[in-house]
Amino acid sequence: MPLKGEGDIFTARSGCALGQKKVRGRVLFSFILVFLLSATALAQGRHDGGGVAVVGNRNLPVGNLCLPEVRRIFLGETRYWKSNLPVVLIVPPAGTHERHVLLHSVYHMTEAQYKQYWTGRILRGEAIRAPKTAESASAARDLIASLPGSITVMNVSELSGRNHLKIIKVDGKSPGARGYPIR
Repeated sequence: MPLKGEGDIFTARSGCALGQKKVRGRVLFSFILVFLLSATALAQGRHDGGGVAVVGNRNLPVGNLCLPEVRRIFLGETRYWKSNLPVVLIVPPAGTHERHVLLHSVYHMTEAQYKQYWTGRILRGEAIRAPKTAESASAARDLIASLPGSITVMNVSELSGRNHLKIIKVDGKSPGARGYPIR
């Protein structure tokens, strides 16, 4: 038979151990919650890069495209401009705001679906290769300037010195205008 108070001490110690476990669980839960919220904020920050414009070589025979036309072009379904000039697709590097906008607003795909889409087109003989990936905004500008028939999406803030670039309106709207569909 336990002595008087012995059970109380045991209970108090057990309660204390249970209390410590609860505190540890709450601290761990709080740490995980803060970590997940921080990661989410970083991911959202990575994709918040301003307005995006459809941009082409200055000699493109178009100045306005409807969104379905833009989609057909970037899907590789439209291979030539009306002047029989080949379409040259240039896409921003993975992980950039521009790539995110292109995948979601034009392709309606994730990065994995995009890669699978182009692999399938190549294997079926529907495309010779996937679009060229620019290493940076300046590389994209250089490619657009030097490749007739080329088209890409670029951050509006990267369009300085754009005399060799042509900003393409989409659905009759300029980048930054209300209702511009690529954002």
